[in-house]
Amino acid sequence: MRPGKELVSERHFVSLARTDTNTRPPLRCRNQKTFMADKNSKQPENIPGKWYVDTTCVPCNSCMDEAGSLLKYSEDQSHVFFVKQPATPDEEACAQRASEICPTGSIGNDGA
Repeated sequence: MRPGKELVSERHFVSLARTDTNTRPPLRCRNQKTFMADKNSKQPENIPGKWYVDTTCVPCNSCMDEAGSLLKYSEDQSHVFFVKQPATPDEEACAQRASEICPTGSIGNDGA
């Protein structure tokens, strides 16, 4: 049998879970980004205000699930942009959630 593996069938092995947490790499949560939106490369279609989408956006649709009333796809569907700035606490929370789940870190808030 292979070290650290458990025989499940004649051809399949499954890794055994390690109990030593010091040997595992740290987990990276999606809201612990090492990247952030660039306020100097905002999409030109963004409506003026503190929330924006930058040019690194890819149309993954994650943000639309959270803030579909605030965001819109470009005509060629290559990116999204803010069509409306949040006006209520609920809309502000939606924009914040969209920012937190954005896999490319393309949604920003410059606090303006």
